Amino acid sequence: MNCHLDATSSARRPIDPMVDIGSPWVLGALFVCALLVAVYFVVRSGGYWAENDTAMQGLAIRTMVEGGRLAPDESAYPRAYAYPNGYGYAAISTALLAFTGLTVSGLQQLVYPLTSALLVFPAWALYRELTGTWRGAALATLLLLLQPEFLFVVLRGSHERVLRCCMMLSLWLLIRSFRFGERPGAFTAHVGLFYVVAFGLMATNALFGISFVLAIALALGLGWLLAVVRPRLIDLDGRVLGRLTLTVLAVAGLGFLFIFYVYPLASHGLRALNQVVVASVTTTEEATADTPERIEDTYAAVVAGWTSLEAYFLVSSGTYLLMASSALVWIWQAVRWARGHERPVKLSAQLLWLLYGAFAIQGALAIVGDRSGLLGANLQYRAFPSFALLAAPLVARALQRQPLPHLGRGVVALGLGVLAGLGALKATTEPGLSNKWSFYTVGEMQALEWGDRYSRSEPIWLGWDERLSSAFALDVGFSEHQNIWDIFAPETTTRLFLYSDVVELQAVRFGRPLLAGEGENRIYDNGTAQYYRLRPRTPFQR
Repeated sequence: MNCHLDATSSARRPIDPMVDIGSPWVLGALFVCALLVAVYFVVRSGGYWAENDTAMQGLAIRTMVEGGRLAPDESAYPRAYAYPNGYGYAAISTALLAFTGLTVSGLQQLVYPLTSALLVFPAWALYRELTGTWRGAALATLLLLLQPEFLFVVLRGSHERVLRCCMMLSLWLLIRSFRFGERPGAFTAHVGLFYVVAFGLMATNALFGISFVLAIALALGLGWLLAVVRPRLIDLDGRVLGRLTLTVLAVAGLGFLFIFYVYPLASHGLRALNQVVVASVTTTEEATADTPERIEDTYAAVVAGWTSLEAYFLVSSGTYLLMASSALVWIWQAVRWARGHERPVKLSAQLLWLLYGAFAIQGALAIVGDRSGLLGANLQYRAFPSFALLAAPLVARALQRQPLPHLGRGVVALGLGVLAGLGALKATTEPGLSNKWSFYTVGEMQALEWGDRYSRSEPIWLGWDERLSSAFALDVGFSEHQNIWDIFAPETTTRLFLYSDVVELQAVRFGRPLLAGEGENRIYDNGTAQYYRLRPRTPFQR
């Protein structure tokens, strides 16, 4: 078997394909588009937005700033919180806070969403390597920016903007290194940087790091198998497969060191992964037989998060188009290669095809895991951005080979513009379409701070979702007086209720009743938010 290592695998000095006439202007335009989406994400809520993952990362950053440690000393900081999957994001944020003087909320809510536009550059570099042309890189980057699930996770205050950057850079370094087999200096630099970035990926989120290693291992296994039984389909030689094997072993070794020696808190990721593997074997009947209501609720929650099923499918149209088109392209390429109608000459094309299949398998396993209710039953949501990273260049590589007339280009441009708008609406959880609101008001935050200041170890009801509790954790941190934020259906011991204009609008949207109000004691009112305390029902209540 003979693997053709692209046109640059010959003895002559490889020509760097990153320099193309016109490509800097296109890259700049893509960056501006990404920046506009980020600006809209911030401006739509006036900078006052929060969600659960952003809030938890905010607590982790505060803990690291106050404690000065990667893993907090719980004896010294009993209310400390450390992100269990890795310290990378909190460490980077702590450094930025020290350098800039920003607040945690300012960094998370205003600065980080804007910096997410910089992800265009590693995406461009990776896709330039995978598609072979700057036009293919531009189209693939644009397709990625149309994906609302990808946009949301990198725009919010989560570790995923660092995680996705590490994933793109590591794949770029790995694939690009094959072009420098006859240049030891450049090859060594690429390989060394790959392992540095791979460790950064593991340090940011060990669970995703494990997933990344498994994806490469799956691609390797698929490559070994097809190289033996279907050499027309995949034609990788022993050098490539051997290097991929060493890569898997080395990155797995880095993961072992990180989880068991550098950051032992991340060991829970292995248990979560074990649950997914077990569920993939047993879920079909056994795991689902006892949890039909949970499974139904898992998928019903997706629909319940939007005003209607039509609204959900409308804003998700870009997602489903990418999934369907990439699957068709993947199958189409496999059929043509297997029948000998076309040879997969370039190594990058073969690696892209294998990696897409590996991440698609992980997506299928995520569906199985969600059906068993593992990890909050949102594994599909976590896995899709990784899948989209490989699906976008697969589709772009096929589309760039299909010439279009001027009219067709106009129609495509219009369609992409519509999809971009819909993706932005979903990524920002547009209140007019979404029931999962992430914005809050200044008056609500003032009321939260007042309630925490004048209450002691008291449950306080904040509404039918985690919107306000996340806002408090992000803006303030932990409750100063150990108060308990009661959300969803209130506990029987809860006697203090926070109402606001937004809470009342949410109650109407959710079809939920107001639990206090007329006839109860109103103890606070700032014009937009009020506290109501239930009247005593026994002599022991106050």
